[in-house]
Amino acid sequence: ELRGLDAGSHFSTRFAKEPLPMLSELLLECKALGLGVNLEIKHATDHGDEEPTAEEVARERRLAEVTSSFIRQLGHGLADPNKVFFSSFSVAALEVLAERLPEYKRSYLVCSIPTDWEETYQRLDCVSLNFDHKRCSRDEVVAVSSKVPCFSYTVNDASRAMELLSWGVSGVFSDCPKDIMDCITAYNQAIQQRPSPLKPMSRALRAGA
Repeated sequence: ELRGLDAGSHFSTRFAKEPLPMLSELLLECKALGLGVNLEIKHATDHGDEEPTAEEVARERRLAEVTSSFIRQLGHGLADPNKVFFSSFSVAALEVLAERLPEYKRSYLVCSIPTDWEETYQRLDCVSLNFDHKRCSRDEVVAVSSKVPCFSYTVNDASRAMELLSWGVSGVFSDCPKDIMDCITAYNQAIQQRPSPLKPMSRALRAGA
């Protein structure tokens, strides 16, 4: 039933009737293109910062377990731990991933930055903290980025991306990465052409939310 859905028209008429890809198909295509993949294990709550019920926690754990089993079946040849990463708002899901797929990197997704983020981050051995750039202050971002790698989502304005990078984020998630990369490239070229105390901007980008 899902395979019969139109997954492309939402983005452009050029992609009308494009079917939903299977995870194995997605990984195979990304491998052929030399792309990394950030697989987000979805939360069961309506919003990422809501406290889940016991039933919702069980659903999140089950989804992570099924995903982990499938990744194991695919093996490292298709699901290379150096190319496939996981992220989730669900602490329960991250716990399952840490237990069942310890060799794969995990990122802790948050809306605003919680006061206890560091305890969760360290306990689950995460590699980055990913946050909503609209819900975090400069002081919060500077403080967190001085301790761990952090990425902000979803940044579709080049000037905003430049601002966040100047605060210390390791990169941004964007629906239009080319526009942001072009802006970063132009900035770096400009400062290289004249003496300046400014440093070149990071070029770390992630496509999509």
